[in-house]
Amino acid sequence: MVVNNEGCWSDGEQGDLKVEECLQRQYTTAYGALYAQTGLENKMTYDVDADFQWFLDHQGELVEKYRGRTLAIRNSEVIGDFASEDELLDNITLPIGEYMIQLCEPGERAYTTSIYTPDVVTV
Repeated sequence: MVVNNEGCWSDGEQGDLKVEECLQRQYTTAYGALYAQTGLENKMTYDVDADFQWFLDHQGELVEKYRGRTLAIRNSEVIGDFASEDELLDNITLPIGEYMIQLCEPGERAYTTSIYTPDVVTV
């Protein structure tokens, strides 16, 4: 099997990189700028899926307390609530990618986006 991404191969050709090393190179390239800013060492250890599930499981009680606020959630805990996403980003001390940002509203509209495009242009 050959995995090719900017000279990254798994069959011994052009660099002799194993698949795992190849994927790490792709990951590092894609997120290098983010990690340079945050000081993280090319690893994402934060589990956003677990926190999103926690938000869904507790959405009702969170809406009662924080309705309309923008929440910072980490490890199944609200670590901050703010009037806007801009205010959150200006005040949170954790690096980007180490917490979840969630608008606290009832129902699916808190986490669902619909995009409507009435005209599709083809050339």
